[in-house]
Amino acid sequence: MTTQQTLSLGQIARLCHVKRAVATMWLKRPVSGAPFPSPSPTGRYAADEVLDWLERTGRGNNPQPRLDLALETTFNAGRGTKEMQALTAMVAARSIVDCPLASMDTEDLLDAVEEADPDDDWLWSEVEALDVERLSHEADALVEAAWTTSDAHDRLVQEVTRRTANTPRLAEDFVALVSTAAKALLSPGGELVDVNGTANDVLVNLMRDEDLQDVGLVLPGEGAGHRMTRQRLAVRHLVARTPSFDDDWQLAEGSVILARLESDVHAALDDLDQLSLQLAPGTRALVIGPAQILVDPLGSSTSRRDAVLRDHLVRAVVRLPQGLLADGARGHLALWLMDGTADARPFVGDLSGTPLNSALRQRLLDDLVAVAQKDSRRCIELLHPVALPSLLTRSRSLVTLGQTVPVGLPSAPGDDAAKIQQLLTRLTVSEPSPMEGITARVATGRTPSLVVLGELAHQRLAKVVSGTRLNVEALPEGSSRLWTAAGLARRAPQPVDMLQLTRQAPEAKVTQPGDVVFCSTGKPVAQVDDEGSAVVAYPARVLRLDSRAPISPRSVAAVINELPAGCGAWRTWQVPIARDRRATDDTLALLERCERQLQDRQNVVDELRRVVMRCVPCGAVTLTTTEKKEGQ
Repeated sequence: MTTQQTLSLGQIARLCHVKRAVATMWLKRPVSGAPFPSPSPTGRYAADEVLDWLERTGRGNNPQPRLDLALETTFNAGRGTKEMQALTAMVAARSIVDCPLASMDTEDLLDAVEEADPDDDWLWSEVEALDVERLSHEADALVEAAWTTSDAHDRLVQEVTRRTANTPRLAEDFVALVSTAAKALLSPGGELVDVNGTANDVLVNLMRDEDLQDVGLVLPGEGAGHRMTRQRLAVRHLVARTPSFDDDWQLAEGSVILARLESDVHAALDDLDQLSLQLAPGTRALVIGPAQILVDPLGSSTSRRDAVLRDHLVRAVVRLPQGLLADGARGHLALWLMDGTADARPFVGDLSGTPLNSALRQRLLDDLVAVAQKDSRRCIELLHPVALPSLLTRSRSLVTLGQTVPVGLPSAPGDDAAKIQQLLTRLTVSEPSPMEGITARVATGRTPSLVVLGELAHQRLAKVVSGTRLNVEALPEGSSRLWTAAGLARRAPQPVDMLQLTRQAPEAKVTQPGDVVFCSTGKPVAQVDDEGSAVVAYPARVLRLDSRAPISPRSVAAVINELPAGCGAWRTWQVPIARDRRATDDTLALLERCERQLQDRQNVVDELRRVVMRCVPCGAVTLTTTEKKEGQ
């Protein structure tokens, strides 16, 4: 990227993942001490100045604007698909030499690639045919703009896939769901298997998990997807076994197979047949494909799908809602859970009319794990067991439930009755209110007054500390506290591994007790960190108040949480002046305790409703009301 690169206001809005009206507001309402860059006579803005301003102010919803701008420049330069593929190969080559490509002689680079890929399994042919000198500078620029070489490579792969693949990519949220399910189903000593490289987004996402770094990888098959998957793994310095698609894959017990079926019915069923042959006892598979192939009537091909069902390998059939494909692609997907030791009663579920939000994703994940592990102690909410003969004789969708389908309870009625009684007891026990004993009285001579945070910052009574730029997805779970924008929204820091966090950001600053952690992008949110010693991930930031400041931390957090979206200029926020900071904070802390108490009670009601809906309508459990006698 050169300093002469310019952006229109619309391009700035797209780069920041905001609407154009928000970018226009930035012009009209500048941040004190950090005015928006001035336009050129043509009405465009210097890209470097815009990027510096975004990083200084934290505006926008994009944590990596530099990488996105570098990629947008690459994508919009009139390049054809072949040149995009060439640039992808050059970034992969950068991962081999681990130094700027422009600093290397072409022959030295080719020698290094040939040494890393002597059998031309994933890169040699691509690099050998390239104009290395012409592409090296641009590949270097993309890598420098990204967190890592693999980040830059992943984004290029996404663009190439969008242009060339007949099968749209999976949306990131759905990739995360399938990844979590695969990890939960994987047994110690098992391998992760990607059939024909069709599920490489899921496989790559799993490899970001520190707990899975030593798991064996298997890539059966061939073709462009298989080769690209090997390249994506090699960029991360990972190696996989590559058996032929038609041979015995010799999978370790406890392995999980990942497969994404294409839209061609015959090719998809061929893959399903071969996958079924590899399902030894103890091996599971997550198969994703078009709903019209996995659940809907198939006409003359229905018998081939029924043959797979008759092998008693299918544990769950789920029709999924729209919106699970990336790049705006439409269409319904379905998911099969297969097991080499499955029994004759599969589970089915139709989620096509329900948005797959975070709560529903978790419930689906819980159901899949419970079905796979045959755990009768766990509540199965979204899926319903059916008899296999009933499934095979249906002329409609596999997930259509009739009124007479034999449904077995996922848990014993006695367990449900005991659970209901336990929840009812929790609801009938009254807890003392945190607000008990508090009275309100009027204090004469006091009038409410406000102060602007920008004025306190000018007086050095408040300061904002920027968050640390981190690749949060790569951090495994641990015992250290990390505040992220998502964590602020759910009012809880993310537990991460301290060692990996320190490796990413050895100079990361930590919070102090009483700091206000906030994020001003989108809908502003804030929380008071009472404990301290937590790292804050950008775009979240810390507002630290001096002991002399006439406002309380919890007042600030309360004001921020009431702000509408688009009000991210923290210097303009008005906070009530507190005559007694400690008393104000104590009162607001009591309100927070009261709120948590009410939320806990609501959670009990929600759980009680789910158990009741499972066992009361069918009559397995009945509820009776004990009337109190008069005088009691």
